[in-house]
Amino acid sequence: MERGFLGEEFEAALAYPVQNAHVGGKATLSDYADYLNRASVGVSLMVSPHPSYPPLEMAEAGLLTITNDFPGKEMRKRCPEIVSLAGLNVEALAQAIEDGVEKMERFVGKITPRRSLIAPEAVSLPIAKPEMIADMIRTSVKALAS
Repeated sequence: MERGFLGEEFEAALAYPVQNAHVGGKATLSDYADYLNRASVGVSLMVSPHPSYPPLEMAEAGLLTITNDFPGKEMRKRCPEIVSLAGLNVEALAQAIEDGVEKMERFVGKITPRRSLIAPEAVSLPIAKPEMIADMIRTSVKALAS
């Protein structure tokens, strides 16, 4: 079983003790799609409040996807196949990968239907009213001018 690492390139020795590791670096869209079609488990960590599309793409492709929470972002709310770690540390990540591989091993080599599981995140924000926003801006401008 190949273990592929896509994205930023790094020295393959850093993947030790992972066996059969391949550091692919940046991938074309077709290569990325090929990886998603062959993979069972994906890991994509957030280090900023970026929309972080790779975890959603992996989950949409049917992978058990491991990511981490970020303030204001809980990816698990989007899909039950996303494992979203509340605290990111080496031990928790290693355990999540081990659990994910164990869960998905029974599907290796089998054709299983992939289904779309992504759901929009529930947002409880008020609907913006342009006149209210304009009033807030006017009030702020007046306060700054005083």
